[in-house]
Amino acid sequence: MMPTDSKAITVDGAVKKIVDFASKQGSSKMCRKGKVNYTKPSKSIISIRSFKGLLCSASKSLAGFAIGTCYGPNTEKFRDSTCFKKAKAKLGLTDSMTQEEIVAKAVAAMAADIKKVGSPVQKMACAKASSLPGAAGKLAVAKCG
Repeated sequence: MMPTDSKAITVDGAVKKIVDFASKQGSSKMCRKGKVNYTKPSKSIISIRSFKGLLCSASKSLAGFAIGTCYGPNTEKFRDSTCFKKAKAKLGLTDSMTQEEIVAKAVAAMAADIKKVGSPVQKMACAKASSLPGAAGKLAVAKCG
């Protein structure tokens, strides 16, 4: 059974589940709205947004990774998600900032940890760097190779 509560899972546990899901479904699915299906666990969607946005507020680098990966067009209403709200607060972003400013701050925060071996950002960004969407994907390709 998969935990649905952010208190029931650690950051490392969430990272492992997301990386496992991305390796099966593709990293382009990492921004989808999370959904646990207890009757058919194989139908569950485990994403950056899962576990009530746990990863989006766990650290500035993870908040940056979430925004850098998912803050773009056609990402299932990411800007309305709990994940985005938590990441925005963690990074001190404001509604008056432009999309370019938001993405720049997010990528800078993500870049701080991407080279740290074993860091949550490094694990997620480097697992599927070449297919990671958004600005995070560009940084991952440059730093993970």
